[in-house]
Amino acid sequence: MVSLNGVGGRRWVLSPHISMISLFLLNSARVNSAMHTTHPSSKLCRSIGWVGGGFFSYRHFTLRGGDDRAEQASKGLQCPFCNKVHSLRDSCKAQRVAQTRASQGRRTMDGWALLSVMREAKVGTPKGLSEYGWGSAAYDAQPTMEGWKGNFVVLGIETSCDDTAAAVVESSGNILGESKRSQDQIHAAWGGVVPGLARDAHASAIEEVVKEALEKSNMSYDQLDAVAVTMGPGLEICLRVGFHQARDIALNFSKPFVSIHHLEAHVLMVRQADQSVQFPFLVLLVSGGHCQILLARGVGDYLLLGGTLDDSLGEAYDKSARMLGLDVGGGGGAALEALAEQGNPKAIKFGVPMAKRKDCHFSFAGLKTAVRLAIQNAGGDLTNPLQDAQAAADIAASFQHVAIRHLEDRITRAIRLCKEEMGLSDLRHLVVCGGVAANKCVRSRISDKARSFNLTAVFPPARLCTDNGVMVAWAAVERLRMGVCEDPAELEVRARWPLGVSQTFPHAKPTSAK
Repeated sequence: MVSLNGVGGRRWVLSPHISMISLFLLNSARVNSAMHTTHPSSKLCRSIGWVGGGFFSYRHFTLRGGDDRAEQASKGLQCPFCNKVHSLRDSCKAQRVAQTRASQGRRTMDGWALLSVMREAKVGTPKGLSEYGWGSAAYDAQPTMEGWKGNFVVLGIETSCDDTAAAVVESSGNILGESKRSQDQIHAAWGGVVPGLARDAHASAIEEVVKEALEKSNMSYDQLDAVAVTMGPGLEICLRVGFHQARDIALNFSKPFVSIHHLEAHVLMVRQADQSVQFPFLVLLVSGGHCQILLARGVGDYLLLGGTLDDSLGEAYDKSARMLGLDVGGGGGAALEALAEQGNPKAIKFGVPMAKRKDCHFSFAGLKTAVRLAIQNAGGDLTNPLQDAQAAADIAASFQHVAIRHLEDRITRAIRLCKEEMGLSDLRHLVVCGGVAANKCVRSRISDKARSFNLTAVFPPARLCTDNGVMVAWAAVERLRMGVCEDPAELEVRARWPLGVSQTFPHAKPTSAK
């Protein structure tokens, strides 16, 4: 065995087959290697990989105060990846996973990637976070304790994309206090959300937002009954900001922790204001990242009837607004809606997407392209917006008219599917949620369509259609009533996390309607 002194009095233990050229390369790389000796979570050296083009490799091993463990290397030490004792010359599954993630560039910015690997090797994939996220395993709402009753108070935190939000909500539905910081102005110049900027904005605002929500509710951390946070889907580095904040609060003040699915929080939001909405009900979820039709059969139990094959409606609104040269500082959807009110919705005959399709899926990419071509035909382009204000208004109005017509067609198909083919004659409500649900034209026309099938269209308050902390706290109320909460130490955020079992996507697990 060869032992070299490292930074901070620590030692590098090298295998006996190391060559002189390897020693030279190792000495040259000591500065780079030093970063691996001080992982923030423990005294473990977690170094993976090859140095010097493959001349040698250094294995992971335990370093405690510079102890010489060379003689134990062949016998085995506690592996920092899998927490088991095995020969340091034997690669374990957790180490191979870490190496693969590193090679694919999947290391996270905050240094928790390695802990995630260790956690997966130790306890397996956390419950409710299956590899592909489909089916009941994707969001398992099985009770872990007796369901909560009576009145209780929950703090909800939301950081999935570009809104930092927190709210304190009672189980009765009363909103005690809420706070929100929008990043629209930060990202406006970039043409979309920049993940790194979004994460930094979340990190700088999260503590103040939570503090403000508590102050408005006249509550302290000790008075809370539970803490909830959005765990996915969303931008991973943004989700982690909220997760770490909520986890620290839960651990420091010994509060139950509830992980929340972002899409389910949107779906359940209507029950906060109107708890007469009972399962099952049909859901149209339209936002900047998603466009889905679901059958909600219970908390954590959703059947996906249709989804977008390309772009979401919210994205189509945003991109069309940018192509028209609108000020999207307050949101592209709101800007286009305001412009559309001044135009003729039948001025341009855009084709209705997938008009001959009989399924419940959406497609908005073609409509977005048609808008771009209409702008070019009117004398504008991506760098020079239209100078003709009326032409721009007509394009916006025509786009909105056809986009909502597409929603109406898919909703019609979904209602008939539920009532005629699935036998759900007791279906009473159509819940419309997500950021696009704040659109006045969407509300009016979808309400009329639902009414024609003897359904009542239900919408969250317009200000609560976009991402907010209230929906997270309320989703936690629903889960706690079922007796569901989790250990934050065994959870990780999930950037991709579909909500329901697909009825039509070929790769989905089979299911049957209740």
